[in-house]
This record gives sequence, C-alpha cells and structure tokens, in this order.
Amino acid sequence: MPRNGDASTRDIGEFEERGTRLPFHRDDGLARDAVNTVPDVSVIVVTHDSAPVVPFSVSSALAQTGVATELIVVDTGSVDSSREIIVNAGGQVLEDPWKNDFAAARNVGLERATGDWILVLDPDEMVTPAACADIRACVENMEAGAARVLMRNYMPHGHRRDSYLLRMFRNAPNIRFEYAIHETVARP
Repeated sequence: MPRNGDASTRDIGEFEERGTRLPFHRDDGLARDAVNTVPDVSVIVVTHDSAPVVPFSVSSALAQTGVATELIVVDTGSVDSSREIIVNAGGQVLEDPWKNDFAAARNVGLERATGDWILVLDPDEMVTPAACADIRACVENMEAGAARVLMRNYMPHGHRRDSYLLRMFRNAPNIRFEYAIHETVARP
C-alpha cells in the first residue's frame, strides 16, 4: 500500500461531515449499464442506527457522474430504518453483528466489494460535487494507487477542521483495515 506522499497517492477534493445537507434522491441514470459490468468504485459505509444521516451520505456517493458506483453498507445491528434506506437507494446491506472493531466491520465490506476502487465513508460524511470530479480523474489515472480525501468537519461557532485521510484505494485482496479504532489501511 502506498504511503502518504508517494507518487501513486494523490489528494482529492473535499468531503463534508455534518455540513450542508443534500436532499436524498436516487438517479437511476447512474446505475450500472449491464448486470455483468464491474463497477469503477465500491463505496463502503459501516452503519448502526444512522437513519437520520445516512441518506445524505448515500445520495452524495451515488451522485458521482461518469463513475459506475456500487454501494455496500455493513450494518452492525441497526434497529432504525437504516437498512431500508440503503436498500431503497439500490445498495447492498451486509449484516455483521458489532464486535467493537471498526476495522473488522470495514473488512466485511471489502470482502464483498467488486469495484476496481474502494471509497470508504462514514454514514455522516458526504462527497461534495468537487470531489466527484477528482474521484473520476483518480479512477481514470492508471498510475494512481490511492487517494487521500480532504475531510472538512464543521464545528460550532463557524469553525472548521480540515484533515487529509486515506479513504480511496485500489481494490486488492491484500489491502485490509487494521486497528479496532482509528482504523487504517496505511502503514505508519
């Protein structure tokens, strides 16, 4: 796996957490062209009782134009409508009881992912329109191996915190998440 700063790792546009909310919608024009088509990007989200926020994450992930997207949600025991929201959006829901380990839950999604690329989101994160273009450019770049995303967190009183996180990488069987919390695929 490339380390941050390697030539095969690039930075892509901003993502928002708890930012401006987009209305939930599904654009059927973004669906895969044929049943046997391999998606460009598998979006993996781990959720647990996330119904209030997951529609925004899902709609922003599926709004990537020019990129065939597969949505995989690992649900760790929701009792709200999270699973129904994902299914209605066209996503796959994988049931995996919570084991106090975020890496294990993300790896369940990686096992099922069929896309050439993996994009990992939390249920309260959204892909901005600017990031969609960067994702498409990354997918089209045959030399890229991974991408860090700018995660923009809006704080109380108008403050924000920006950080770059390794959240997009090529799908490979030897790439798996480590650490129960603050999980990562990057090696220090």
